[in-house]
Amino acid sequence: MPVVPAMFVVFFLAIVLGLPIFCVLAAASLAGLVIWGGIPLEVIPQRLFTGIDSFSLIAIPFFMIGGLVMERGGLAKKLLDFSSIFVGRIRGGLAVVDVIACMFFGGISGAASAEAAAVGSVIIPDMIKKGYNDDFTVALTVAAASIGVVIPPSIPMVIYGVLTDQSVGDLFIGGAIPGILIGLSLIAVSLVIAWKRNYPREDFRGLRHVALGILRGFPVLFTIIIIFGGIFLGVFTPTEAAAAAAVYALILALFVYHTVTFKDLIRIFEKSGTMAAVVALLIASSNIFSWILATQQVPAILRDTMLAITTNKYLILAMILVIYLIAGCIMDLTPAMIILVPIFLPLINQLGISLLHFGIITVVALAIGLYTPPVGTALAVGLAIGKVPVGRVTKALVPFFLAMVAILALVTYVPQVSLYLLSLR
Repeated sequence: MPVVPAMFVVFFLAIVLGLPIFCVLAAASLAGLVIWGGIPLEVIPQRLFTGIDSFSLIAIPFFMIGGLVMERGGLAKKLLDFSSIFVGRIRGGLAVVDVIACMFFGGISGAASAEAAAVGSVIIPDMIKKGYNDDFTVALTVAAASIGVVIPPSIPMVIYGVLTDQSVGDLFIGGAIPGILIGLSLIAVSLVIAWKRNYPREDFRGLRHVALGILRGFPVLFTIIIIFGGIFLGVFTPTEAAAAAAVYALILALFVYHTVTFKDLIRIFEKSGTMAAVVALLIASSNIFSWILATQQVPAILRDTMLAITTNKYLILAMILVIYLIAGCIMDLTPAMIILVPIFLPLINQLGISLLHFGIITVVALAIGLYTPPVGTALAVGLAIGKVPVGRVTKALVPFFLAMVAILALVTYVPQVSLYLLSLR
């Protein structure tokens, strides 16, 4: 039995059995090595180690710590109050607040599931209580949570940088404008729906409330300045920015807002360590999986096949986007990226497409999968909070999905959307 078909048979069987994705990759790789035969066993630990031998990966646990501190410390509520001051009084203002808070929180945590949990747990019950349809509320929140992996910082961009040997800092900067455009598109869609359904406005609660909201919210927002400003101005590397942001978040939660105790830190560090270990196992196991595919000439076969269909790079990019959108429905963002990116790299290099630009395309495309059923992790969090049937939320997601696909097309075919800020450095 050929190596590659055997690997994919084991791969899909392991997925059906419900194994963790790093076990799926490890099992498929082991099957490939056994059938291949004659491969020294030393190759396995060697490929596992080289997959995670990167300084940039140290940023991941720091970003996780910062995000968990913000989530456990209830700082999402302060971001919501801050956003409400400026946009709450327009019709459907809470929907706009939802998106803006997700953009702010995404600029701190870099993870969509943490964002959906932190922001969604506060705003979903509040919006439903104030007259917003429950399916609309959950759909908007999970779609907005996907911004967390596009707008800097972004854990998937760290992983993409490691996979392709690209600057993580440049990827962060490149994701800023696409992330903002996604947020604006979701706001536009939600405002149209709010106008049609006559959703409520928020009442003005006085200047004292405005002053308190700004006073309490701005220190949280300063975390974004530390991360993005430090990287853009060359003050920090992404790893240093992650560490600085984690320390700053701890200071805020422990000594300014007093919403996290030293006892809570044990659970925060334990959870962030576990999550970072899972990511490391995933990257390590995917490295040997990708190595076997490369030695079996799978990327070259895919390249030749796609070029036989068309040599037009715009059509090829369209085919890649379709593959990404399908993969996002059946697989989480990180495993989809670390499996597919090495396969597409030879083709992307031959077409002369910037790997930085392709990185932004990849993250934006796979971010859509975070809220598309059946696997969407952000969707699962939103459904658990809102207690709404998946069928109704899926229907409500359609306008947000179309808006984000439109931004994806813009990012894909107008490279300056991603590269403009980098040209200013």
